[in-house]
Amino acid sequence: MQKYHLGGLGFNIKGGKDAPYLEEDDGIFVTKIRPEGTAAEDGRLKEGDKIMEINGYSLLNVTHNEAVNLFRNSGNVVNLKVIPGVEDKIKAEKALREKANSSHLPKYWKSIAITVAIGALSATLIFTYLNRGKNVGSFIKSWK
Repeated sequence: MQKYHLGGLGFNIKGGKDAPYLEEDDGIFVTKIRPEGTAAEDGRLKEGDKIMEINGYSLLNVTHNEAVNLFRNSGNVVNLKVIPGVEDKIKAEKALREKANSSHLPKYWKSIAITVAIGALSATLIFTYLNRGKNVGSFIKSWK
């Protein structure tokens, strides 16, 4: 993405380890695309995307101000690594978990299958919610 306007890249971010935007993820998220800005003209970045890197600098485990400073000092050409639509996925998983934990649901909704994947420096748990043996959704938790 190349900055065409003096006002920056044309989008807002929220998040960071000091001010998580979403309870389940302290990453940096795109929360608004300004219609007249560079991001809107470029068209690739969307609200709800999680930004993983800017110009090769990781945004994992950074404060909000650290992320803002990386954007402010990014120069005229900005390379972003993003995961599209993460906000919607997290919200959908949260809604599913809340529904599965609701006391008015039948007991069989609360069945969970757990899959564990352990790598050299990380572990991932996949909790799969079952309804009469059929997969009705999953929640993934990873540690590094």
